Amino acid sequence: MTIAIVNATIIDGTGRDPVRNGTVVVENDRITRVGPAIDPPKGAEVIDAAGGTVMPGMIDCHVHLYGKVTGIQERQRLPASLQLFHGAKNARRTLDSGFTTVRDAGGSPMGFMMAIEQGLIPGPRMRIAVTHFSQTGGHGDGMLPSGVGSAPRGNGGFEWPENLVDGIDEIRKGVRLVMRAGADFVKISATGGVMSPTDEP
Repeated sequence: MTIAIVNATIIDGTGRDPVRNGTVVVENDRITRVGPAIDPPKGAEVIDAAGGTVMPGMIDCHVHLYGKVTGIQERQRLPASLQLFHGAKNARRTLDSGFTTVRDAGGSPMGFMMAIEQGLIPGPRMRIAVTHFSQTGGHGDGMLPSGVGSAPRGNGGFEWPENLVDGIDEIRKGVRLVMRAGADFVKISATGGVMSPTDEP
């Protein structure tokens, strides 16, 4: 299938000036021609961009797609399965905003990324950390002053390995577990954080 996007303002991402009244030709899901004064191929589906901008997808290097952004009390009441549907909504919104690749810095399990890769839900390409490591009492420690934990994803298990690590041996094992769970990179929160219940940055 061939698609020609015409009457577009094209930003190619190289730093060159935008191309006005440009055309983008897509054949079999691949961009084959870009530029001004290109006639749409015969039989192509023609989409008039009406002067709108066409550009490469953006990359967001720090997102948390999985789950619902909410207060600690409400978070405790949300099952992990419901959080998955909120994550799917977040992934769709992110893609619709022009981000075609994201680096998820903790929270999204491998199965969520696979669902996007397999076309089960719409979303950007993902690179995931699965969780983020923290020392006890640090940014990743959800223990509240009352002694009640506030783990937002459930209690560990294969998809979300334990993220509290103290000392070299625990860090080594934690990294092995998170890589086994599908992580593309390792995130470490070495200090306190803005949303931590018992510490400060």
